[in-house]
Amino acid sequence: MKLSFKTFLPHLVALVLFVALPSIYFSPLFDGYALKQNDIRQFQGMSKEIFDYRLTHDNEQPYWTNAMFSGMPAYQISVEQNANWLTKVDQLIKFGLPRPVGILFISMLGFYILGLCLRINPWLAMLGAVGYGFSTINILYLGAGHMSKVNSIAYMAPALGGLLLAFRGRWLLGSAVFALFLGLNITANHLQMTYYLAFILGAVAVAEVIRMVLSKSWKPLGLSLAGLALASILAVVANAGLLFSTQEYSKLTTRGTSELTIKPKDGGSQAKEGLNKDYILEYNYGKRELLSLYAPNAKGGKGDLIANDPDADRVALALPTASGWQRLTGDQVGLILADEIASKAKSGTLACSIVSSSALAKVADHYGLDFKATLTGFKWISKIPNLIFGYEEALGYCIDPDHVADKDGVSAALLLANIARREKANGRTLWDLLDDLGTRYGFYSTGQISIRVSDLSII
Repeated sequence: MKLSFKTFLPHLVALVLFVALPSIYFSPLFDGYALKQNDIRQFQGMSKEIFDYRLTHDNEQPYWTNAMFSGMPAYQISVEQNANWLTKVDQLIKFGLPRPVGILFISMLGFYILGLCLRINPWLAMLGAVGYGFSTINILYLGAGHMSKVNSIAYMAPALGGLLLAFRGRWLLGSAVFALFLGLNITANHLQMTYYLAFILGAVAVAEVIRMVLSKSWKPLGLSLAGLALASILAVVANAGLLFSTQEYSKLTTRGTSELTIKPKDGGSQAKEGLNKDYILEYNYGKRELLSLYAPNAKGGKGDLIANDPDADRVALALPTASGWQRLTGDQVGLILADEIASKAKSGTLACSIVSSSALAKVADHYGLDFKATLTGFKWISKIPNLIFGYEEALGYCIDPDHVADKDGVSAALLLANIARREKANGRTLWDLLDDLGTRYGFYSTGQISIRVSDLSII
């Protein structure tokens, strides 16, 4: 095969593109900012005792921590697998990029390798790789802090590519690619993703074997199977410390045999090994929910979330977004309720505390109503004469002062639900309503500021 610059050009462009796009997308990382990732914060908390031990014991690896549950093996939380050379490979091929950038880079590169193994035009493979890297699930997972999951997913595509390449005429190269990326997938230490990958690889392997048997390609089949078998062994052996320690520990978890049994009236025992089926499928699709793949919202769609506090005098509202749920501020909810009530009133007063948004005054002015600002606390708001609506930004709302002259989360929740139902019937969301209200009254950004002082004379 004759090599030339033209041959290498798309690969060079791909590498530059796969580094540049994630770097631009996550550019604040290079200015010292960091993603607020819930799972990462939890990991930092559960692993702090382990890290502190390393710092005070010359980087010695602890094997137990009391920081999780009532104590558990430290190697299930944070352990440095110094004997696994694949951890070094994982770091090397990410070019030292910040973690979210590096993982997104590997996601694109891995899919690009799959495309090349399928003999797809490199430029088209490059386009598909960018789409795969920026797929919604990757961005959502990175935002939540599921770093090991996305890292594991990133190596699924090239592992599949190596398998296909081995079965389609390049058994040695394909087996090498398969060994490398299957090993890296396991090293990412998200065995759930490795479990799913096994199903994909198994299904494709069966199909390829059938194809080669039907074409009587006995020698290539034998070489392919032998190469892939050896590659699988190498990938597993490289991660032996990780896999066997997890397998050993799993016997003592809910995935093992329970010492507790339930004895029904008939005297039988319901002791079982492994997880209960309902528990396993709790976060999976519900029954018949796959119909939504063919008919959107066939089993219902995502709605708004309304919640009360324990004594139901406050209410919170969260709306769906492309990146998950977003809870509205107390002022945003207050604006929705205020406009709804004011639009139906002929007279009366709107009131809020001085720490709440000044948008309420604009609502009152728009509908020709009175407005009052009070000191913090509903005891002041409820005393306003001729009050028709009052609120404070701390999620307290009085929508029917003639019956409940105080904040009431139940009545406010019912009114919010009715407003959401009406908007949905008109093909709109509460986000659309907030946009309309912002256009009408102006867009306000509010937030809480707490200042502690030791000298009370300052305030």
